[in-house]
Amino acid sequence: MSGIWFFGVAAAAGLTHLIVYFSLEWILPKLFPASNIPEFYNFLAFCVAFSVSFWGHRNLSFKDTTTSVGESLGRFVGVSLAGFICNEIVFSLLIRFFNWPSWLALPAGFAVAGAQTYLLSRYWAFHNKPSSKVL
Repeated sequence: MSGIWFFGVAAAAGLTHLIVYFSLEWILPKLFPASNIPEFYNFLAFCVAFSVSFWGHRNLSFKDTTTSVGESLGRFVGVSLAGFICNEIVFSLLIRFFNWPSWLALPAGFAVAGAQTYLLSRYWAFHNKPSSKVL
């Protein structure tokens, strides 16, 4: 069941990310003509989507975790930053070197980073502590 919730939360965070990204891509160049920096828009959108992702995963995907909120948050920051760096590299390569439009490059970055984020979240950030029971 956690895999289904993970996908749903990831979709909600991804949709948040896309809405923020494309809003910034549309608005900021009109306000500040020299500000057309897709990687910066991607970073700002990531910052907004992070809260959707953390709280959704904490309360839905991995709700049976025994780690504290603080411990999970600290770990998830690391997981998310690793995912963002992966996303940003893929995104930047696709738009800068392969001339992909951002509407294709951003989801491609999500796909690569999403697999990495799931594995790190499942097996580290929200991983239950081993039982301290002595038999």
